[in-house]
Amino acid sequence: MYTIYINDKPFIITDDWDHLIHDHTYQHFYSDNRLQIRKISQDLITNNKYSGAVVHAENMIKAFEGFSSDYEIVEAAGGVIENELGQILMIYRKGCWDLPKGKIEKGETEAIAAKREVMEECGLLKVEVKTKFTATYHTFFMPQKNVLKISHWYRMTSPSNDRLKPQLEEDITEIKWFTKSQIDLEKLDTYRSIQKVLDLYLN
Repeated sequence: MYTIYINDKPFIITDDWDHLIHDHTYQHFYSDNRLQIRKISQDLITNNKYSGAVVHAENMIKAFEGFSSDYEIVEAAGGVIENELGQILMIYRKGCWDLPKGKIEKGETEAIAAKREVMEECGLLKVEVKTKFTATYHTFFMPQKNVLKISHWYRMTSPSNDRLKPQLEEDITEIKWFTKSQIDLEKLDTYRSIQKVLDLYLN
């Protein structure tokens, strides 16, 4: 199953015919056709009636490839950092709580890029990368191109006494350790893709 966030709304491509079928807040379609999938995704941007859309496809991978062919693919990597006290590190960027991540540079592996971005954005000096546990997909739109960003997420650790220095040039204004009980996914001011990452990590 692929969940792509378009304007922070989930656009789901799945070959599970029963998946979310009873969720009437989502609009449901049955198609492998690239042009129809494109129209469905565009309607999701302009139609506020539905909170998301589900495309049930016979060939899920082919349907996703058809969808993504309309976008320039950018790959990024980041992490959920936990300290020895069980606290989770989050950054405040552009009015929302977020997790540190950034674009994978040429020649880097996902894990190396994730560690570098975490250290750069948070100022951390001691970061250990554990395992990759998920990937997220979201779109954004620029004057000359549409971008599909694929972010690879890793479990990481860092000591609670490591320095915290926000990367101001990346619009990060605050860094904070949260206890797990403080992370209320329903109330946390963040993106839905980040909610998904935290939900997978915490549960």
